[in-house]
Amino acid sequence: LAIAGLLGKQLGIYHDLFTTIVQLKVAQGELQDRIAKEKDLSRAHAQSMMDLEHQIRAPLNHASRRLPGLFKLATPIGNQALTKQLQYLRGNLRRAGRVAGNARLFSRLASGQPIECVAASWSYDEIQQLLIEAAMDNMLITDESKGVTFGVETESSSKLPKDGKVRLDKDLLDQAINDLLDNAGKYSDNNTHVKIEASVSKAYFAVSVTNKGLKISPADIPTIKQRGERGSVAQLAAGEGSGIGLWIADEIMKAHGGMLEIIPTTPDRITRIRLMFPIARS
Repeated sequence: LAIAGLLGKQLGIYHDLFTTIVQLKVAQGELQDRIAKEKDLSRAHAQSMMDLEHQIRAPLNHASRRLPGLFKLATPIGNQALTKQLQYLRGNLRRAGRVAGNARLFSRLASGQPIECVAASWSYDEIQQLLIEAAMDNMLITDESKGVTFGVETESSSKLPKDGKVRLDKDLLDQAINDLLDNAGKYSDNNTHVKIEASVSKAYFAVSVTNKGLKISPADIPTIKQRGERGSVAQLAAGEGSGIGLWIADEIMKAHGGMLEIIPTTPDRITRIRLMFPIARS
């Protein structure tokens, strides 16, 4: 009777376990179905955002292609007011393109899809020209009352090899550098200068942005690379900003096999952020 009672209790436990396992498998199946549906919805959303960006990019590119001709028309007649308005227009076209690009990249990353990196070989001179245009355009569209200026350091440019080349996705570089410059424009002290430099080492081609302003502490660095996060001081000092610029720039660098290096703010309140592109070796 004792053995029979013990076996009965064990069989009861086994029955309870079996019932629980069956219920868990049913719940797991429902959860997997839900996850699959959410992934499909995320992919569809990402595709919609890419289609939307394409529709936005087309008129932006068309307008950008017309600007050089308009500049040529304005220059001979010496109409400085018209030239300045055209420069503002070019700067805002760049900003619109950056926002559209961020929307597309955000949608891909949020749905679990990797950033597509189409790397090609670009000369250092071509990269330098891109940086100069980015500096000019960001200076035109930043808050005029702050008096923040942007510029590419000529000394660093002169040290680059004349025949040097690097493999990268130029559109993604343009996206990342403009995200960094947008942050620098928002968080720099009034009447300061944002410095852009290009350099090369044995392992990396680097583009750095240096500004004087809000502090980034060593403890902030892992956090501000995450989606939707900003530094502790930035949260207190500025209401604007979604916290996705550095996250997207970091993901762009990962897509290149490189890295986003953030150097903590010095006692003089100088912050430097580097885009580190690996140099391919034969």
